[in-house]
Amino acid sequence: MGYNHATLALKLCGTICLIRACMYTIYPETLTSIIGYPPAPAAGGWGKKAGNGPSEEDVLSVIISVQFYGLVQGGIAGLCLSTARVGHPYTMSVVSTVLGTLFFVLCVYASSVLGKEGLEHVNSGVIKKVVAPLGALSVYMLYVGVSGVRKAAPAGEPLGKSGKMMAVVSVFSMMQGLVPLFLTDKYIASFGLSIAHPSTEGTVKLMLRMWGMSLVAGSFARFGVVYATHTDSIYAACRALVIYLSQVGSSLMMVSSYPGFNPNPKSNPNSNPNPNPNLDPDPRPNPNPNQLKSLGKANRESLGYQCLLVTFYFFLTYFGGIIADDNAAVEAKSAASKGKKGKK
Repeated sequence: MGYNHATLALKLCGTICLIRACMYTIYPETLTSIIGYPPAPAAGGWGKKAGNGPSEEDVLSVIISVQFYGLVQGGIAGLCLSTARVGHPYTMSVVSTVLGTLFFVLCVYASSVLGKEGLEHVNSGVIKKVVAPLGALSVYMLYVGVSGVRKAAPAGEPLGKSGKMMAVVSVFSMMQGLVPLFLTDKYIASFGLSIAHPSTEGTVKLMLRMWGMSLVAGSFARFGVVYATHTDSIYAACRALVIYLSQVGSSLMMVSSYPGFNPNPKSNPNSNPNPNPNLDPDPRPNPNPNQLKSLGKANRESLGYQCLLVTFYFFLTYFGGIIADDNAAVEAKSAASKGKKGKK
């Protein structure tokens, strides 16, 4: 139980998380269809009024929360694959232990809330399609990780600027992940997400809390890489973090600048009146504050703060960590070369 098993566990985890990241960010309907959202409106009957399903704003809120969860999966994938590529046994074991614990907690939490208020619509097949495979992976990663930690030891090598900056960013990221975990309602309100329908409220809270858990666990795993004090592993994990931050920052910037146009101008009460009533209404889309409410002013403002924060993380890790270590390595190599010439 050593190098080969830990490498396999992290490669499996990285591959699965990478696939999930692509599916949930590009095709978020993949996950919503698995969990059965949006649910069909309740049918009416004798003396019973038919229920209404979730609104377009509600559906969009769920889509955004799924995409947030997908983005953090990309960060976990980068951490796993970069650590496995370097192949330091103790570092891989620590990362495997932390992420195995995360997946186990996610499985327990998801299983405990299924069928409760707001999540009655979740299909029973979600246990077989999502929870069970993730639970099996978590058990394997925990077994591999705990066994490896007991047998190996930290490398005791220099952290470099990359290790220090990654630790600083991990602290901020961990604090950021605690907000949707313990202040879920305030977090939803700050982004202006619409949760009018009970199924929307339950689904959004489920996704955002799992997103927060993933942020916290990913930060702990990067702390584990720093604790293992293996220079090459730290450098590789920091580079993967920089790529992840650039991806998240770009995504948030695109979403925050989305204008929220009405695709159906004839139904837009705020459209400019057509000066000629004999002609069809102007086919160009017009801004509508009631359309895409979850991307309105409050949401763009909150996303703007998130963009600034992610940009700050990026500058810390890239310029304060990666570039600083690269420059130090070049200077050390140049000094060594000059020393050899002097001896000759």
